[in-house]
Amino acid sequence: IVLPTYNRAHLVGRAIQSILEQTYSEFELLVIDDGSVDDTEKVVKAYEDARIQYYKLEQNCGPAHARNIGIKNAKSKYLAFHDSDDVWHKEKLEKQMEVLTQAPEQVGLVYGCCKYHGLAGEIDYFPQKEIELEKKQGYIYPKLLEGNLIGMPSLLVRRECIEKAGLLHEGFQSLEDYEWILRLGKLYEAAYIDEIIVDVYAQEESVNRNL
Repeated sequence: IVLPTYNRAHLVGRAIQSILEQTYSEFELLVIDDGSVDDTEKVVKAYEDARIQYYKLEQNCGPAHARNIGIKNAKSKYLAFHDSDDVWHKEKLEKQMEVLTQAPEQVGLVYGCCKYHGLAGEIDYFPQKEIELEKKQGYIYPKLLEGNLIGMPSLLVRRECIEKAGLLHEGFQSLEDYEWILRLGKLYEAAYIDEIIVDVYAQEESVNRNL
């Protein structure tokens, strides 16, 4: 599990706790601190769990670089991604590992629905519920070209797929996840879990709110 974070000392503990409460417990968690100047390090190191590894980067380089550091240092054949302001549902990893470990070779990734909590209390879902189920699974590349379907905190992917598609593009300060998912989706089919597995919370300072 790769968890990049930057100045989210007030939130990262909630994200970590949602990982430690997973019903699937065979994981390593790599927290990549992207040059935080708050108490992030103190919060992370307060968790005395051997599965947690903390990496402190000297300066802020953006989420793509932080995630790439995590990918390079991870040991598992499967990689999941979390964001420091979001919360996983307890059975998220267990359900995804069951699907991906039993899926045929051409299925390289599995994702699920994110429930989006807006700043004004509005609720939305990602991918949108109106999209037909058949367009959310299988060879979804044509649908991905219309817009992203996959939230990073809902993604589980085989390492071999990343080796073929490449790492995230570090020149992108925003939408780096969408560009990367397009490359994965062009090469591999996707499995979809048709239920909410992540709660995503909007933050004022989020990059995706900066037009």
